[in-house]
Formats: sequence, C-alpha cells, structure tokens
Amino acid sequence: MREAANKLDRDVARSRFRQHLARTREILEGHAQAAMAEARGKVKRAATILSERLKTDATFQVEVDALDHLMKRAFPPIDLPLPPPMAWPALSPSENPKHRTRKARKTHAKKD
Repeated sequence: MREAANKLDRDVARSRFRQHLARTREILEGHAQAAMAEARGKVKRAATILSERLKTDATFQVEVDALDHLMKRAFPPIDLPLPPPMAWPALSPSENPKHRTRKARKTHAKKD
C-alpha cells in the first residue's frame, strides 16, 4: 500500500514539475526575447540584461523554487551499492610507468 502511494506521489510530483518547467520556460523565453531586442542583437549585452531581469522577476524566482522543491520528490536519488575498493599494487615511483623524472637543466657557456 505504501509503495502505491509513493508511486502516486511521484507521478503527481512529476506532472507538477512539468507544469512549473513549462511556465519557467515561457517566462525565460519572454525575457530572453526582450533582452535581445533591448541589446539590439548584441549577445553579451543581452546576457547581462537577461540575468538582471531574471533576478528581479519574482514570478520566475517562485517557479524556480518550486522546481527545486519538486525535484527531490519527482526524481529521488537512486541508491546504488558501491563497488568494493580496488586493491592497487603499491609501486614505488621508479616502478610506475607513468612517473616522469625531470631532466637536468642544460647550462650553456655564456658567450662574451
């Protein structure tokens, strides 16, 4: 019974997540188009404008917060068993094939 309720909760959370994601996308696209129009096609300037617009838009912030909240319910983390640790042979630096030694600096006689 608990598993069925958990599955239902996850399905509801995923549908709500999709709704909030769609609203977030609409808001983002609207701000992006307005920022590009304001920046007259200059992408770097439009990115700065877009960032400021999104920071000040309360509706967008509410939608992003809702997405963060629903993320844990809609997509719970998967518990995978960790593989056993690998036993690496203890090699000294001279036995390690990837170990490189530094070459001595070449000293050149100074010409006068």
